Amino acid sequence: MSSQQQQQPTRLQETLGKIPLCTTLITLLCLILQLCVVFLNWNLNEYSISPAAVVYDREYYRLITSAYFHLGFFHIAMNMLSFVGIGAWLEIKMGTLYFFLTILFSTVLTNGLYIGICFFLGA
Repeated sequence: MSSQQQQQPTRLQETLGKIPLCTTLITLLCLILQLCVVFLNWNLNEYSISPAAVVYDREYYRLITSAYFHLGFFHIAMNMLSFVGIGAWLEIKMGTLYFFLTILFSTVLTNGLYIGICFFLGA
Protein backbone atom coordinates (compact mmCIF):
# COMPACT_ATOMS: atom_id res chain seq x y z
CA MET A 1 0.00 0.00 0.00
CA SER A 2 1.43 3.40 -0.94
CA SER A 3 1.71 6.21 1.58
CA GLN A 4 -0.84 8.23 -0.37
CA GLN A 5 -3.60 5.65 0.03
CA GLN A 6 -5.78 6.13 3.06
CA GLN A 7 -6.67 3.20 5.26
CA GLN A 8 -10.38 2.40 5.14
CA PRO A 9 -12.25 2.89 8.44
CA THR A 10 -13.50 -0.25 10.12
CA ARG A 11 -17.19 -0.95 10.51
CA LEU A 12 -16.92 -0.06 14.23
CA GLN A 13 -15.28 3.28 13.42
CA GLU A 14 -18.02 4.03 10.88
CA THR A 15 -20.74 3.17 13.39
CA LEU A 16 -19.21 5.21 16.21
CA GLY A 17 -18.71 8.12 13.83
CA LYS A 18 -22.45 8.22 13.15
CA ILE A 19 -23.49 8.65 16.81
CA PRO A 20 -24.57 12.27 17.38
CA LEU A 21 -22.99 14.59 19.95
CA CYS A 22 -25.59 14.59 22.75
CA THR A 23 -26.04 10.82 22.63
CA THR A 24 -22.27 10.37 22.81
CA LEU A 25 -21.87 12.81 25.71
CA ILE A 26 -24.69 11.30 27.79
CA THR A 27 -23.32 7.80 27.19
CA LEU A 28 -19.83 8.92 28.22
CA LEU A 29 -21.24 10.67 31.30
CA CYS A 30 -22.99 7.48 32.42
CA LEU A 31 -19.88 5.39 31.82
CA ILE A 32 -17.64 7.84 33.71
CA LEU A 33 -20.08 7.94 36.62
CA GLN A 34 -20.15 4.14 36.71
CA LEU A 35 -16.36 4.04 36.82
CA CYS A 36 -16.42 6.52 39.72
CA VAL A 37 -18.85 4.28 41.60
CA VAL A 38 -16.70 1.20 41.00
CA PHE A 39 -13.19 2.59 41.44
CA LEU A 40 -13.72 5.60 43.73
CA ASN A 41 -16.41 3.92 45.84
CA TRP A 42 -18.96 6.67 45.34
CA ASN A 43 -22.07 5.99 47.40
CA LEU A 44 -25.08 5.59 45.11
CA ASN A 45 -27.39 6.52 47.98
CA GLU A 46 -26.09 10.09 47.72
CA TYR A 47 -27.24 10.45 44.10
CA SER A 48 -30.28 8.17 43.71
CA ILE A 49 -33.84 9.40 43.88
CA SER A 50 -35.22 9.71 47.40
CA PRO A 51 -38.55 11.45 47.90
CA ALA A 52 -37.73 12.38 51.51
CA ALA A 53 -34.29 13.75 50.59
CA VAL A 54 -35.69 15.85 47.74
CA VAL A 55 -38.69 17.23 49.64
CA TYR A 56 -37.42 17.57 53.20
CA ASP A 57 -33.69 18.05 52.68
CA ARG A 58 -34.10 20.03 49.43
CA GLU A 59 -31.60 17.84 47.57
CA TYR A 60 -33.00 18.78 44.16
CA TYR A 61 -29.91 17.57 42.31
CA ARG A 62 -31.27 14.04 42.81
CA LEU A 63 -33.99 14.81 40.27
CA ILE A 64 -31.26 14.71 37.61
CA THR A 65 -28.40 12.61 38.97
CA SER A 66 -30.53 9.55 39.65
CA ALA A 67 -31.07 9.03 35.93
CA TYR A 68 -27.37 8.77 35.13
CA PHE A 69 -26.18 6.33 37.79
CA HIS A 70 -26.59 2.57 37.37
CA LEU A 71 -26.55 -0.39 39.72
CA GLY A 72 -23.96 -2.52 37.96
CA PHE A 73 -22.34 -3.65 34.74
CA PHE A 74 -25.37 -5.44 33.30
CA HIS A 75 -27.66 -2.53 34.14
CA ILE A 76 -25.47 0.09 32.45
CA ALA A 77 -24.67 -2.18 29.49
CA MET A 78 -28.34 -2.79 28.67
CA ASN A 79 -29.31 0.85 29.22
CA MET A 80 -26.47 2.26 27.12
CA LEU A 81 -26.97 -0.23 24.28
CA SER A 82 -30.63 0.70 24.00
CA PHE A 83 -29.95 4.41 24.58
CA VAL A 84 -27.31 4.63 21.85
CA GLY A 85 -29.56 2.88 19.36
CA ILE A 86 -32.73 4.81 20.10
CA GLY A 87 -31.05 8.04 21.23
CA ALA A 88 -28.95 8.41 18.09
CA TRP A 89 -31.99 7.96 15.88
CA LEU A 90 -34.05 10.43 17.92
CA GLU A 91 -31.27 13.00 18.07
CA ILE A 92 -30.87 12.90 14.30
CA LYS A 93 -34.63 13.38 13.87
CA MET A 94 -35.07 16.04 16.59
CA GLY A 95 -31.79 17.92 16.51
CA THR A 96 -29.17 18.03 19.25
CA LEU A 97 -30.52 20.95 21.31
CA TYR A 98 -34.14 19.79 21.27
CA PHE A 99 -33.03 16.23 22.08
CA PHE A 100 -30.95 17.46 25.05
CA LEU A 101 -33.82 19.59 26.38
CA THR A 102 -36.22 16.67 25.97
CA ILE A 103 -33.88 14.36 27.93
CA LEU A 104 -33.46 16.95 30.68
CA PHE A 105 -37.18 17.76 30.90
CA SER A 106 -38.25 14.09 30.88
CA THR A 107 -35.68 13.23 33.55
CA VAL A 108 -36.97 15.89 35.92
CA LEU A 109 -40.61 15.19 35.03
CA THR A 110 -40.45 11.43 35.61
CA ASN A 111 -38.55 11.77 38.88
CA GLY A 112 -40.95 14.48 40.03
CA LEU A 113 -43.86 12.23 39.14
CA TYR A 114 -42.25 9.39 41.08
CA ILE A 115 -41.90 11.62 44.15
CA GLY A 116 -45.51 12.73 43.83
CA ILE A 117 -46.77 9.17 43.57
CA CYS A 118 -44.68 8.12 46.59
CA PHE A 119 -46.17 10.86 48.73
CA PHE A 120 -49.67 10.21 47.41
CA LEU A 121 -49.38 6.54 48.33
CA GLY A 122 -47.74 7.37 51.64
CA ALA A 123 -44.52 5.47 50.88
